[in-house]
Amino acid sequence: MHITSNLNYDWLFKSSFDRSYTHADYDDSQWERVDIPHASLYQRSHYFEEKDFGFTCCYRKHLSLDCPVGMQAVIRFEGVASRCEVYANGTLISFHEGGYTPFEVQLPKKKELVLTVMVDSTENPAIPPFGGSIDYLTYGGIYRTVSLQYVHSQRILNCRIICDQPDLLSFEAVVEGADGNAYEAILCDEKREIGRCEGLVLNGKISAKMRDLSLESWSPENPKLYGFCLSMDTFDTFCCKVGSRQARFEADGFYLNGTKRKLVGLDRHQSYPYVGYAMPPSMQRADALKLKDLGIDIVRTSHYPQDPSFLEACDELGLLVLEEIPGWQHISENPHWRDLCVENVRQMILRDYNHPSIVLWGVRINESADDDTLYEKTNAMAHSLDATRQTGGIRNFSGSHLLEDVYTYNDFSHMGSNAGLAPKKSVCSLVVPYLVTEFNGHMFPTKRYDNPSMRVEHALRHYHVLDSLYGEEGLSGAIGWCMNDYATHSNFGSGDQVCYHGVCDQFRIPKFAAYVYKSQKDTENVLVVSSTMDAGDFPSASLASVLICTNCESVNLYYNDILVGTYKPAREQFPHLPHPPVIIEDMIGKRLEAEAFLSVKDRDRLRRLLLKVGRQFARFTLADKLEMAYFMKKYKLSYDDSVSLYSRYVGNWGSAGSLWRFDGISEGKVVCQETYGQDKKPELILATSRTTLQNGFSYDAEQISVLIQKKGMTMPLPYANEAFSVSVTGPLALLSPTLSQTEGGAGAIYVRTLGQSGKATVTVHSNLGDKTVDFTIL
Repeated sequence: MHITSNLNYDWLFKSSFDRSYTHADYDDSQWERVDIPHASLYQRSHYFEEKDFGFTCCYRKHLSLDCPVGMQAVIRFEGVASRCEVYANGTLISFHEGGYTPFEVQLPKKKELVLTVMVDSTENPAIPPFGGSIDYLTYGGIYRTVSLQYVHSQRILNCRIICDQPDLLSFEAVVEGADGNAYEAILCDEKREIGRCEGLVLNGKISAKMRDLSLESWSPENPKLYGFCLSMDTFDTFCCKVGSRQARFEADGFYLNGTKRKLVGLDRHQSYPYVGYAMPPSMQRADALKLKDLGIDIVRTSHYPQDPSFLEACDELGLLVLEEIPGWQHISENPHWRDLCVENVRQMILRDYNHPSIVLWGVRINESADDDTLYEKTNAMAHSLDATRQTGGIRNFSGSHLLEDVYTYNDFSHMGSNAGLAPKKSVCSLVVPYLVTEFNGHMFPTKRYDNPSMRVEHALRHYHVLDSLYGEEGLSGAIGWCMNDYATHSNFGSGDQVCYHGVCDQFRIPKFAAYVYKSQKDTENVLVVSSTMDAGDFPSASLASVLICTNCESVNLYYNDILVGTYKPAREQFPHLPHPPVIIEDMIGKRLEAEAFLSVKDRDRLRRLLLKVGRQFARFTLADKLEMAYFMKKYKLSYDDSVSLYSRYVGNWGSAGSLWRFDGISEGKVVCQETYGQDKKPELILATSRTTLQNGFSYDAEQISVLIQKKGMTMPLPYANEAFSVSVTGPLALLSPTLSQTEGGAGAIYVRTLGQSGKATVTVHSNLGDKTVDFTIL
């Protein structure tokens, strides 16, 4: 059997390259010691020099090989960006172009050797996605894991498994040097064997079926996985997880296991602050968990194949995936570039064929022009390797040539007041499957510390698009741009070179718009209010409306424990959503009952007048003045009395002890609640999903979210820009700066293990006090 071990610890690194570095006797004793994944340059989270990321660097590893007789030593790199050369004892033995697909290198048959990897992270126009302008930064380094394998000459090169029927599993394997050898395939549910077949390798291939199975269907609600293992005598073994599912995009929508469903999704970039692409498998899984927590059905790996660990997590969690080749708008006429584009399709599918989460291959450069010559090749390559999945090609214009199976389209037509999505027939006149693969994003970039009106509009735009999705027949789904903010080139994004297009920030901490998605599901009760109810946030201190992301049946609003009113979801405005938002445009409601001197009829009359003037930002028309004069004359109110009424009920300006409470009601019970008031002190909160970390195939890493919040609120305080410092004791190290600050009440710390077990403590020091997180490292 082949033997695999990790090769992710104790590399040597230098941020330059010279041919002398490849020599076995080169003195590298002063080089930096690093672990993989590794970023060739660690960056600021804002305001950086993008040209600094493009340079040539070098990694060295001293290897002592113990290769068994009759076997070959092979190193597998999962991702090196963007071009690399591999040397053994000074001799070039391999090179690879492209930063998003894996490659293997056979090592010389030597006991001792020095492996040197030259990594070039410049934007080489001969390699996709480069050659044009790109709206995201690419990062250099050996940023995905590395493994050392000892393999036989009789070897299973790849195995493709088809499992789209509950009673049948078929597979095809390509085998090297093993004609006539016996094989055995076993399918297990947990540890229980449920299927088996045997045979002989013929003409370098294995092709077989397991029949009479009774498999559960894989789905987002039930991501059932089985263990498949193919063994070839004593020479080699191929094992993976498989799921049984049927996935088809049809002209009338998307079907999973025969059931039609609308797909709600987000696009994902794999970059992180400070470390670029270089995060270990545990952090890749954390992103999948975040998407699942937001209630997402499908994720698009924009704009390149992503880490295998992310896809494995999607399999386990029940997240559907659209995976696409590297690229952004630009198509080169360079034949080598175009060949690499087709090769990227081949490598992507061979690597990821067996993931049940993947339901669509993206075989076209994102938002590129029609190029039938190129895209006939990419589409043909995909279908030759995978006859079970459909293909798509992301474009941003209507009437595009359709060579793929699904018309996939980036729809940025929504401007806030028009329909959320363009009608399908206005984009594609063909009767074909149709999927929206981007919306919103750059049309309304929003920072978590923008004013409430911006944050509300950001959320409303996502609501409008999703409502159009659910209301449009023949639309399979809509994937929003995007999951998280990300660093970009200076000709894109904001002035700090960050694209604030995400429903989460760079640290994956949700903005208000993220709860648009989370509230569409029924897995947990959701109620998040758009405003902190502070009058000074609004023109003329007029808080005209509040938007609430919720899946509750209704919301009761209280002011100082007095019921203002009961409010229902805005079903008329959003008729197709599973859970429309609650929009409260009357913050006066029953509060005027406290003004006992008013008649019941006049209370309602005054309420309507005050609300109207509030919407006009405290501007009184002539009719409004006459209406107010009526109250002043009838109830002998002075001018100051009138101003006081407006201030108390519209602006709440100067009101002491204002306390607002929102109760989410379902089945007659309060199921969730938020409270807002002036008397609560901000708190420093440290949040992490795990406190037990595991040294393993590579180092483990974890995010500690640093939040400034008040009790009773879900969202961090939007204007809390609090400086903090970080100290660590025990076998942990920081991947983020020791000195930082929150932005809009939110920041984050990244920590990583060091290959040692024990206890560790991370302490955050701030003007709000010190807080700690204790970790156990196994």
